[in-house]
Amino acid sequence: MNDHAQAYIKGWETTGKSMYGKTAVITGGTDGIGLAVGEELLNRGAKVMFLGLILPEKNKDGKVTKPQWTVRKEFNEKLKGFENKYGAGHVMLSETDVTKTVDLETAMQRAAHDLDGTGKIDFLLNNAGIQRQAPIDKQTPETWNAVIGINLTGKFNSTYAALPFMKEHGGHIINTSSVHGHVGSDERAPYCAAMHGTIGFTKSIAADCSQWGIKVNSISPAFIETELGLNPLRARIASGKAKDMAEATEWRIGKQGGNWLQMPDVVKEYADLLDGTKKIASGADILVGKESEIYVDNAHKDTAWTKTGVGPDGKPVTSPASVGIVIFEPALKAEYQGVTNKLGLSAEEAAKPATVALTDGAEKFGVLDRIHAANLVRGT
Repeated sequence: MNDHAQAYIKGWETTGKSMYGKTAVITGGTDGIGLAVGEELLNRGAKVMFLGLILPEKNKDGKVTKPQWTVRKEFNEKLKGFENKYGAGHVMLSETDVTKTVDLETAMQRAAHDLDGTGKIDFLLNNAGIQRQAPIDKQTPETWNAVIGINLTGKFNSTYAALPFMKEHGGHIINTSSVHGHVGSDERAPYCAAMHGTIGFTKSIAADCSQWGIKVNSISPAFIETELGLNPLRARIASGKAKDMAEATEWRIGKQGGNWLQMPDVVKEYADLLDGTKKIASGADILVGKESEIYVDNAHKDTAWTKTGVGPDGKPVTSPASVGIVIFEPALKAEYQGVTNKLGLSAEEAAKPATVALTDGAEKFGVLDRIHAANLVRGT
């Protein structure tokens, strides 16, 4: 057992803090999920670098309601409160843009040497994210690059910068994804692409990092009442698609059972995963809470038909905007022959047990397109 492990065990036994001796870096750490998770990690004994940008607050019309200097002053006061509560030297702020690789490398060095003091980083939470909501014909290369740059490339940049301080001792990386990493959604092409990419990135680097004892997971929350969660509602009101916040809120959270996902539930998922209370395989993604599961399930049901066709009730059905998912459920059994014809299956292929099991609803599969569906029921 090395010196770091011995010190950690001794500290845990002495303080009762499950993260004693651990150091975490949280990107997107200046508000929302990042800030809330950071405070819980402090409460469990970790040292935390809150890495992110301090930006002025704006209303739905883009007008500045609180200047940057005021926001920075308030955030520094919050950090001072953390220091008073959890101890001086446990907290650090790094105003760093995750698209700036040189700045990230400097920040990770500060975390490892100035905050941790032993040259290591134990936990990296890649949480920085933005949204740019608009139909695809209104998106621009600038909006696309901004979202992908922060929400996906930023995760690579932070991971690349942190790995030199994690490889020797092991650790855990958590990438924040979203329910939009599991389903499509209108007016969010860049965001959905980045979130799907986050889950793929997680699975890939989990395999790479296993040799160093580094676990990697992603967490996919549904909608939370944070600035990132409220911005699409403000945009909907500004565009005239909703008359007020109440109507916009119903449009947003109606898809997840009518409730916001609660921040304490999200925070607990991150913290329990990092301190080992929750056990899950490296590379796995976690849908947080029933709201996230309801959202994904409803989104799949909404896209059960990939083209205009006849539904189980005999009426014409046209797929909604989020097309391309085929789901086999018991309700579709009446349309069994029509579905198999769409897949281009021969009579022999359609009679295979796997095909019948799918259409009988023994299991439910979301399949990206009809070619994949055909391959699935053929057993390839």
